[in-house]
Amino acid sequence: MSNKDKYNKKVIDIKKNKKGKQTIPLSFFSQAVDDLLEVFPKRSQDIIRERFGINAKYPQTLAEIGKKNNITRERVRQIIQNILRQIIEKNRGEKIARVKKVYQILRFTLSQNSGIIRQKDLLKEIFTENERERGKNVFDLLLSCSTDIIPLKNHKVEKDTLIESSFDFSLWEYVENSLVKFFKAERTVVSYEKILLNNKRLLEKNNLNNQKIFNFLKVSRRIKQNVFGDWGLYNWEEVNPKNIRQKAYLVLKKNNNPSHFKEIANLIDKSGLNKNKGKSHPQTVHNELIKDKRFVLIGRGIYALTEWGYKEGTVKDIIEDVLKKTNQPLSREEIIKKVLSQKQVKVSTININLSNYFNTKNKQGYYLLRRKAIKQ
Repeated sequence: MSNKDKYNKKVIDIKKNKKGKQTIPLSFFSQAVDDLLEVFPKRSQDIIRERFGINAKYPQTLAEIGKKNNITRERVRQIIQNILRQIIEKNRGEKIARVKKVYQILRFTLSQNSGIIRQKDLLKEIFTENERERGKNVFDLLLSCSTDIIPLKNHKVEKDTLIESSFDFSLWEYVENSLVKFFKAERTVVSYEKILLNNKRLLEKNNLNNQKIFNFLKVSRRIKQNVFGDWGLYNWEEVNPKNIRQKAYLVLKKNNNPSHFKEIANLIDKSGLNKNKGKSHPQTVHNELIKDKRFVLIGRGIYALTEWGYKEGTVKDIIEDVLKKTNQPLSREEIIKKVLSQKQVKVSTININLSNYFNTKNKQGYYLLRRKAIKQ
């Protein structure tokens, strides 16, 4: 094992405990910042810390810092730029042991995510939940002093995306464009397994493994994962539902079973689709679904999707439709089975409708559609 491998192993050990969780304290990163700034005048150090929110609740504006130090906003900006430039030009980050270790941890985490990651996801891997907000301020400063970890500004990726300096973005674009075409052809959300299965040639041609594809997808603005783990285009209703009807359609389709409107409201809340808007109101769900042709009321408050083959209408209407479509005599049992596949009613209700409206039978006692009914 080379010295570099031993050092990387040491870094990994620092990063994870027995359960694989992060154990690097924020203080370790804060001390690295102290080491990085110690050669500069105290006022300059304070300005940097105030601007990035180091050891504070939030970063301060140029105006706030200028007022406190009795200097102009422009002078504050110049001081900050000068310090960052000196750190980068003198490569201080690679000359100070603790800072060097911090950058190695960050680069290692980035490389483990195929060289591309959203900043918020990187912070999740580095800091505990309680330290994440303050950790972002420390990270922003360290990022401003790095030439190896670069914020990526491109309309196809999320705004907070970071890449390694050596990252091949042209490959990412090619893969993302190919998968956008794949989803447009599919026209519906699919599982991650199906993405891999149907794009084997893309993976093999570009030497991509399953994890790399996943890491590529996570930063895309056009391709997203819905609350159930299925993937599709961001502007699709099944990926990013905005109103009650769209949310109801998504949960009902995923549940794959007719449900009462109260249960549909419950499914929306359980899925987390309404987490920022409070609880779903069952009556609102009922009022919205009854106006949408994608949903069919098949029983007392029970809705199904039209695409499942369910139809609107009374039991009498459905019996007529069944006899018309089969165009042949049917037994009572066959009719009952077909009606129940389209509407949730009592068998006795079907029998009453058969007795009241469908008296025409053949010699075997099978039901026929009356001529009058056909004309209707």
